[in-house]
Amino acid sequence: MNHYSELLYYLKGILESDPLVNTVTQGELDMVSLNKMDIYMLCHIVINEPLFTNGQTVGFNVEVLCCDVVDINKEVNEDKFFKNDNEVDVLNETLAVLNRFWTKLNQDFERKGITTDDNVTLQQWLNDKDNAVGYVLPFTVQMPNKKMNLCQ
Repeated sequence: MNHYSELLYYLKGILESDPLVNTVTQGELDMVSLNKMDIYMLCHIVINEPLFTNGQTVGFNVEVLCCDVVDINKEVNEDKFFKNDNEVDVLNETLAVLNRFWTKLNQDFERKGITTDDNVTLQQWLNDKDNAVGYVLPFTVQMPNKKMNLCQ
C-alpha cells in the first residue's frame, strides 16, 4: 500500500510545476514556516484522516494552502478600498495557482480512475504575524485500493 506517499509526491509535483510557486512544504497547517522572505509564493500540503471504504477505495482529506506575503507601500495612500498594500494582487495570484492546480488534478484523476469532490469552496487564510494571505483548498480523494503510481 503506497497511497499516502504517492498522493503526497503527486500533489507536490503539480504545485512545483506552477511558475508562481517557489516552495512546497507538507505537514499540519499550524506547522507552516513563514519566516523567510525568499520562499514565497508558498504552497503547503496537508493529507489526513484516511478512510477505508469496503476494501475498494482508500480515501484522504486533503488541504492545500497557497499563500504569499503582502507588501506594505510606505507612501501615504488615502484610498480606503485598496488600502496601502498589494493584498488584492496576492489573493488573485494565490487563487489562480489553486485554480490551475485543481484543474490539472481533476483532469489527471479522471484518466487514472481516482475521484474527488465535484465542487469545493476555498477558505481565505491569513497570518497576521508574518503578513501573509492566501487560500486553503480542502477536498477529499478516493483512490482504488491497489498499488498506485500517480507520477507517471
